[in-house]
Amino acid sequence: MRKYLSLLVIILLTSVAFQATGYAGSKLKPIYNPPVMSLDGDSSKAAVAEAIQRAAASRDWRIKRLGKSTLKATYKKTGKVGLVYKAVLTITYSSKKITMKYRGSRDLHYQKESQLIDHYYNSWVKKLEKQIWKEVNR
Repeated sequence: MRKYLSLLVIILLTSVAFQATGYAGSKLKPIYNPPVMSLDGDSSKAAVAEAIQRAAASRDWRIKRLGKSTLKATYKKTGKVGLVYKAVLTITYSSKKITMKYRGSRDLHYQKESQLIDHYYNSWVKKLEKQIWKEVNR
C-alpha cells in the first residue's frame, strides 16, 4: 500500500509540474543558432543589409536597426487560442558574413540553463536563414 501511495504521489507531482509550466517537454528542442554565413565578399555591406531585410519581410519578420551592422529581427505568430508567440534574433552582418543569434522570446518556453526552446522557434529561424541565403545569392 505504501509503494502504491508513493507512486501515486510521484505521478501527481509530475502531473502538477507539467500543468504549472503548461507545456510538455517533448516539444522542447536545443535552440538553433545558425552557423555563420560566410559570403564571397562581392556584395556591399548595404546590399547584404537589403537582402536580409527582403528575406525577413518575405517571412513576416520585422526588422529594426540597432547599429551600423546590427539588426533586431522579430517574428510574431498568433496561436489557435489567441496566444501571441514571439521570437527575437540579433543579426550582425558585413560584406563577408552574417551571424544570427537568439535574443529573446515570449511563450516559447525558453530554458536558459539547458538552452531548450519550443521546436517552432527553430523552424522559424531555419526558414529565415534559408530565405536570407536565397536573397544574398540572387
